[in-house]
Amino acid sequence: MADPGAGDFRFDNATIASVTAVAFDATSADTGNPDISDFIATWDDSTSTINGHLIFKKSGTPATFAIFTVGAVTDNTGWLQVALTHVDSNGSWTAADGAYVQFVRTGDKGDTGSTGSTGSTGSTGARGSDAGLDMVYESTTTDTDQGVGKVWFNHATLSSATVLYMDDVDANSANINTLVDSWDDSSTTALRGTIKVTQKADNAIFAIYNVTGAVTSASTYTKIPVTYITGAGSFTDADTSTVWFTRTGDTGAAGSSTPADNTFRIQDNSDATKQIAFEASGIATGTTRTITMPDSDITLGTPTDNAVTLAKLEDGTQGDILYYGASGAPARLGFSTSGYFLKTQGTGANPVWAEMVGGLSWQAVVTTGTTMVAGKGYFVNTTGGAFAMTLPASASLGDEVHIIDYAGTFDTNNCTVDRNSHNISGAGSDLVVATERAAFKLVYVDATQGWLLTEL
Repeated sequence: MADPGAGDFRFDNATIASVTAVAFDATSADTGNPDISDFIATWDDSTSTINGHLIFKKSGTPATFAIFTVGAVTDNTGWLQVALTHVDSNGSWTAADGAYVQFVRTGDKGDTGSTGSTGSTGSTGARGSDAGLDMVYESTTTDTDQGVGKVWFNHATLSSATVLYMDDVDANSANINTLVDSWDDSSTTALRGTIKVTQKADNAIFAIYNVTGAVTSASTYTKIPVTYITGAGSFTDADTSTVWFTRTGDTGAAGSSTPADNTFRIQDNSDATKQIAFEASGIATGTTRTITMPDSDITLGTPTDNAVTLAKLEDGTQGDILYYGASGAPARLGFSTSGYFLKTQGTGANPVWAEMVGGLSWQAVVTTGTTMVAGKGYFVNTTGGAFAMTLPASASLGDEVHIIDYAGTFDTNNCTVDRNSHNISGAGSDLVVATERAAFKLVYVDATQGWLLTEL
């Protein structure tokens, strides 16, 4: 682009909606062509993402306008170039058209607000599928095939049942014959595994059995000898159910004789009073604890200060943060969204990731009555008829809202600012705006004055 000449401006595209930059001469068309370059150079000083809005209105024809957001300003000595993003426009422009140019600066980004309150608990999700075999309980007790996906017993009283029957396909028509036939494969023949049958609709209804003999295949179903262990509740015919099987490990090889705790000792070669004693009395009955030695020499002892290196810590994910939780134990805070910052919440609380927020947020064009939110700007279009923009129900010192007459129709179709129980400029009445192309903001001060009106 180039200098458009004293008091002139030039877009970089004849189609207003496609404009991405405008060139201004360093002087305006006002009497005496005063230098305005220093003023234009400040248009990109805001710390917000959008520096402000630039509004062009044709002289004598205010319905012809163009609105842009402002990007970087480049001073080319004698003229300045301003980067633009089209927001809205109407009408057409020709060379030598007179124009009014208005710049509305966006406020700097505000301080980060406090963390909001925790949201309400979400609704319970749908129940997932169970890990066992999907089957359907059959109340019949005869030794005959009861159909696809059925599980049944040889006695109506489940605590008295000694045989469990399983069809060769589950309720989803998947073949399970080979799997069920393997339920007697453990070499621990007295107790080959454990079966649990649970009602899907209510997991509190269940029955548990040990598999105590060989499984018999009966062509289209399987017979499993069982011994009842425990259960609760009652099954009803056609109950959808889940069947789990837990296999008993094979019988291990015979071990060597085990000395008593008080006789198993490791002694120093030269001094028998130096001993290592292995004490097992604190281990739960039936439990085996294993000590596995690494393939290297080690020295047992309490770690000294600074002896544990980062290489000895558990591996994590890049971007994670380690901190100490309420118990004093280390905890991990998983990585967050790009651009978030680590926020401390003071003593007695864990750190969290937080989002940087702040600055005025301009909303899409409004065509119907709307309740405004503090910190937002509104382009209000009353072309279709007058309506009200309602102030926030609650307000704090410094809250502000912005309103701009989008289509220049406030004079014919008024915009009413509903006070929503607050005073406006000290008065307990709504504000009716009937000025074409009005652009103003309301700033809340206190309960006495309420919202104070000022032009943008």
